[in-house]
Amino acid sequence: MTPQEIKSLRDKAERATQGEWAWYGDSSSHSLYLAAPQKGRLIVMDFVRWGTNRAQPRFRDEKDLMVKAQELVEHEVDYRKTISNINNPDAQYIAAANPQVVLGLLDEIERLRNIIQLKNKQHADMCDSDMSNMAKIESLQEECDTFSNANKAAFGEIERLTEQLSHTLIIANKDLLPAIFVDKSEDVTIAFIDPDELMKLKDEVESLQYELKIKTDTLAFHQNLNKELSETNLGLFTENESLQSRLDAIEKSAEKVEEEEWCGSGGKHLDIKSMTNLLNVIKGGAVDEIL
Repeated sequence: MTPQEIKSLRDKAERATQGEWAWYGDSSSHSLYLAAPQKGRLIVMDFVRWGTNRAQPRFRDEKDLMVKAQELVEHEVDYRKTISNINNPDAQYIAAANPQVVLGLLDEIERLRNIIQLKNKQHADMCDSDMSNMAKIESLQEECDTFSNANKAAFGEIERLTEQLSHTLIIANKDLLPAIFVDKSEDVTIAFIDPDELMKLKDEVESLQYELKIKTDTLAFHQNLNKELSETNLGLFTENESLQSRLDAIEKSAEKVEEEEWCGSGGKHLDIKSMTNLLNVIKGGAVDEIL
């Protein structure tokens, strides 16, 4: 059903006599009427003679008076007597709430249920993805901690060597020793070190620093990704709760609609209150929002 059709049916239901409807009467007195039992069997429609061998319905008007249908009928054209409508809210609702309309509402319920099932699956998939990302982040955090500890150890070694070098005169070439003047009053140690080994040590420290930076940047990226996934997951969870509440209301009304008949005998009810509630949860704006 289109949003316009749902709104039109909802308007008719709201203007009609509210509450459940049921058939009452007495076979011995040849009386039959449709009434609202919650309102003291307030008559919605009864029947009176029309001519010598015909009957016509009567409907309650806004003044609570029973008016014959012949006084409420509308014709296709003025010069013909072909009836096209009965100008009364209850009569118009009876005609509007036909089996085709009820089946359309049930189809809409099934469509909304399928949408909710799809949303639930998307929510479950998002949760699985979120758990997978959390595991990756924990693994990266452990690697980052390992490299951070290694980096701290390297910096500690650099500080130790720096302190030692502050009291050491490093000579990269033994042949230069005679040209070096050492002040005997200073606490200076003369040490010999291979320039290639010194460069290797420097390169190793720089490599550790670069690898630590890569791990830190990767961890930050995954933390931001996890934050975005968590926010998306929260939005899906909230939307899922809203859809589930709406589906519960629809199913509750649908159960009453399936059990009740649109028109019939034997005390079967036409629950206009349930139909109104059903229309409230499946109105056009809500359906468009789900889509």
